[in-house]
Amino acid sequence: MRLIGELAPPYDLMASLMYGAGLRIVEFTRMFSARGLRALPVRWVEVGLRGQGRGANSSLATWFSFLDNRPRPPHNRIITTPMARFEFPFSHREPTFGLALGGGAVFGIAHLGALKALEEHGLRPTHITGTSIGAIMASLYAFGHKPEAIRDACSKLDWWQLSSFGWSKYGIMNNSAMGDFVRHHIGDRDFSESPYPMAFIATDLASRTKVILNKGDVATAAMTSACVPGLYSPVERGEELLVDGGLVENVPISPLKQWGVDFVMGVDLNGSTRRRVPGGYFDALVTAFDIAIDSHTQTQLAGADYVLSLDLADYDRTDPTQSEALFQEGYDACLNAIEAIRKKRDARSPGVLGGIRRRLSRSGLLPQAGSSGA
Repeated sequence: MRLIGELAPPYDLMASLMYGAGLRIVEFTRMFSARGLRALPVRWVEVGLRGQGRGANSSLATWFSFLDNRPRPPHNRIITTPMARFEFPFSHREPTFGLALGGGAVFGIAHLGALKALEEHGLRPTHITGTSIGAIMASLYAFGHKPEAIRDACSKLDWWQLSSFGWSKYGIMNNSAMGDFVRHHIGDRDFSESPYPMAFIATDLASRTKVILNKGDVATAAMTSACVPGLYSPVERGEELLVDGGLVENVPISPLKQWGVDFVMGVDLNGSTRRRVPGGYFDALVTAFDIAIDSHTQTQLAGADYVLSLDLADYDRTDPTQSEALFQEGYDACLNAIEAIRKKRDARSPGVLGGIRRRLSRSGLLPQAGSSGA
């Protein structure tokens, strides 16, 4: 942990602190100097010290006394001392949960089954990201649509109707109808209106770089993230030519890491290694696309705390009549993994040190995690 202010020699303490209904926290840490803490906005926090003898609680009492320039209080008494403006972030606080939904055309309906399984077991994401079809599903889910309702809406679609012939020097079709589909269900919504942080991934063909879409119109951003290069004309934004984000990050882990989310879970729709013959032109095109990006996708997935990898080799990426089966595949896979997901999420509880550092970072006293472009 970074020390702040004009520092006295750090004090290595093992603080055994009893708080509230008997919650016991044991931490090894280096504490701040009095002058460093007093530079922060303060409020009064009462801390009850219990125990016997001159053990860890005694050391903690000594440290509080040092902070407040008072004579050391007798052991087992309640003392009051000025502290930084944050509550003690004990480890019972649930970790923040970031969910990254990957690309994969109609396979994206499997995301909805996974979301339903997570909901049923109280594992709701606090942050969500999406690439390509993952961006479409994330936008609908974030603005209140239940997984089953999204599945039903998708099952009625002719996915080719979401495209229209629009020849340009960069593509043969236009996918603005995909943006219209999202807008029909959520309205003209801005990212700032999302109930929780949300971001999509696109690729700028001009600069060959990743673009994180997290500002402006949600429907337009979702459409942009799903703009398959060579098939759909790029979305022009200033000097940028934006296409499908799968080229650079098919399962968007990086925005969640930048936000400092405690637990990051990715859903990979392309987890099958079995032989699979594409069902037609569009399926073959997207399959070739996936083969090209698979190597760096696997490298990026290593940054997640948990990856739900789906085997969908028996399905066609362009056939919406499979919606029910794809939904069930996602649901069953997530349900089978639910205890492993919960265990890994709970293991990412921030604890005392992580919580303190996060609060100091938010207050501007420590460097923030890298911010994304839009």
